[in-house]
Amino acid sequence: FDDPETVTVATKAGLNDDPHHGHLDVGQVIVTWRGQAYVADHGSGKYFYDEKYFDEVRWTYPVAGSEGHNLVFVDGEAQRSAKYKDSPWTPGVGGKILEFRASPSRDYTLMDNAGAYARTHLKGWRRHIVLDKPVVTVLLDEVVSDPGAEIEARFHSDAEIVPRDRFALLKGTAGMMAVIPVSSAPLSIRAGSHSYRPVKKDAETIVIPYVGAVLAAAGATTRLATIVVPVDDAAEATAILRSVKSSMAGDRASFSFRKGSRTFTYRFSGAAGLVLER
Repeated sequence: FDDPETVTVATKAGLNDDPHHGHLDVGQVIVTWRGQAYVADHGSGKYFYDEKYFDEVRWTYPVAGSEGHNLVFVDGEAQRSAKYKDSPWTPGVGGKILEFRASPSRDYTLMDNAGAYARTHLKGWRRHIVLDKPVVTVLLDEVVSDPGAEIEARFHSDAEIVPRDRFALLKGTAGMMAVIPVSSAPLSIRAGSHSYRPVKKDAETIVIPYVGAVLAAAGATTRLATIVVPVDDAAEATAILRSVKSSMAGDRASFSFRKGSRTFTYRFSGAAGLVLER
């Protein structure tokens, strides 16, 4: 935490049971490097509160609702709250951490986030997060949906977002990172933004950009990996992308890539749901 040259990863899972202060952000991930949130949470105090922020209207604000967080979306379905005005509590709305490991070289978290959704379009979502110390972050999202559904893994940043054809560059004040998605299905990079105007005197419209990796589900289960890694330039990001080798079918999954002289390899297995192999 004290060395700005190393990456710090934050994530969360739990109940969406705070209708006044909570955010609909189960599965959220934040990646910080050199004092900047390259994958960022814009709801962490960067924007001021307003008259409606503690009412149910808060869920329409991107800084509190799902749309403004680094989550997976299936046909745009957002997470739900356990409590809405004039409606009874719905118990158990949220996600949970299934496994956490920490070591001097690699940290790993596995979470099941499907319970945060009504499961209208998103039927299941398990997110694996790996921090290969000191600076490489890898996500693996297992998404269950109807075939043909649009799946998007969305990322916000405090850095400048520069979308390319197959990856996005995040240009920070003291370096650059790349977001490189990997899937056996064809995917694209799509940029977007959120706009909202706080209910406050003399308020101006706030625009929050983001970028998403988007693909169509070929079957009931889609596996999408994402590499978040420092790079010198677009050429290095392209070289990493071209080095990727992956196998995502059945009850096993693996992928690898090269950065410089090092090869990073990840193997997952499990009939009831993938788990990173030790």
